[in-house]
Amino acid sequence: MVWQSSNVFNNVPRGAHTVFVRDSKFCEVVKKPFAIINLINTITPNGDGYNEVINYSALMANDNLVFRIFDRYGAEVFRGTRENQYTWDGRVGGRYVPTATYWYFITWTEYGSTLSIKHSSWLLVKHR
Repeated sequence: MVWQSSNVFNNVPRGAHTVFVRDSKFCEVVKKPFAIINLINTITPNGDGYNEVINYSALMANDNLVFRIFDRYGAEVFRGTRENQYTWDGRVGGRYVPTATYWYFITWTEYGSTLSIKHSSWLLVKHR
């Protein structure tokens, strides 16, 4: 493990991480998991390997994780679970949804705290 004196981290990639903190007297080390997520608004599930899914699996270490996607009429088209790794590929029942704008929300409680995070936005699913 490499220690640094600054509390600033640069170029941290997306995904799940753990930070270890200790004071200048080298007392008890505190361990804190966290995630850098990419809140996206467009997926293009067309098989080219780019923007194929919306993926929030990095948040699975947090408590009370809820990820749901709805069509413009309010019908739920996706519900994130541990089984699907909170990752949606633009399909419902094995078939791709039509090109359209969808709405989603994602909420969670930060790991080891009572801080509740909520985000909602639109999602464009575009087929070519």
